[in-house]
Amino acid sequence: MSEPASDPPAISAGAALIRMATVIRDRELSVRTSFDLTAVDLHILRLSPGLPSMGALVTSLNAPKSTITSAVKRLEARGLVVRGADESDRRRYIVSTTARGMTRLAEVEAALASSIKDIVDVLPAERRNRLTALLSRIPDSPVSVA
Repeated sequence: MSEPASDPPAISAGAALIRMATVIRDRELSVRTSFDLTAVDLHILRLSPGLPSMGALVTSLNAPKSTITSAVKRLEARGLVVRGADESDRRRYIVSTTARGMTRLAEVEAALASSIKDIVDVLPAERRNRLTALLSRIPDSPVSVA
């Protein structure tokens, strides 16, 4: 005996992911704004525990050096990051998150997680776990379409 055919999805997986990404982006904007952070600020805070150089931040964020420099100066003024010369190459500057910056990042991430909790809470636990497993298989790095 065969199982009954399931209803086809109302939208494609790609369209569903785009829809979810839009909702999450809008909620992230709201959270970032409440903490007075730009998108670049938040990316720097997320990357700087790894002690990136200014050049690495420019490359990672695909942003002009002036944008990164301004953001780092803004974050430094707020005590969230410090910038210092690389001991192995005094020409390079390393950006690191301060304890205050790590606390702020944790607060932002917690607020963001809370702001999107309702999106997945509509699913039963088994489906949430399956969704998490599926989404964790999506690569972090962008895929070239060329």
